[in-house]
Order: sequence, then C-alpha cells, then structure tokens
Amino acid sequence: MNAMATTEQAPMKASQSKARRSDASTAARRRNRRADVAEGVISTAIAVLVIAFLGLLMWMGFRAMFNSATNKANQTIEQIGN
Repeated sequence: MNAMATTEQAPMKASQSKARRSDASTAARRRNRRADVAEGVISTAIAVLVIAFLGLLMWMGFRAMFNSATNKANQTIEQIGN
C-alpha cells in the first residue's frame, strides 16, 4: 500500500510544481504587461513634450514674422502719409 501511496503522491507533487510554475509565469506576464503600459506612457509623454516644444518654436516664429510685417506696414503708411 505504501508503494501505491507513493505513486499517487508523485503526480500530485508534479502538478503542484506545475501550478507554481504557472503562477510564476502568470505573475511575470502581468509584470511584462505593466512594463509595456508604462513604456507607452513614457513614450507618449516624450512625444507630447516634443510637439509642445515645436509649437512654441512655431509661435515664436509667427510672432516675430507678424511683428516684422506690422512694422514694415506702419513705415510704408507713414511714408505715404508724408
């Protein structure tokens, strides 16, 4: 009877270790998903900062061009008025 009990216990131990491995691999997959999500958030934040910087540069360029055009128009109007 002991031999039978030993053979019955062996598959249970194997299934228990398989369940532990399954739990470990499930936890690893969850960590990988979280890491992937975090990586996406960081990439999005970097992209937003780059676009914001480009927008700032474009605004500064537009403002400089608009001021220059305004000054030239005012000078031309003054010359015509004299």
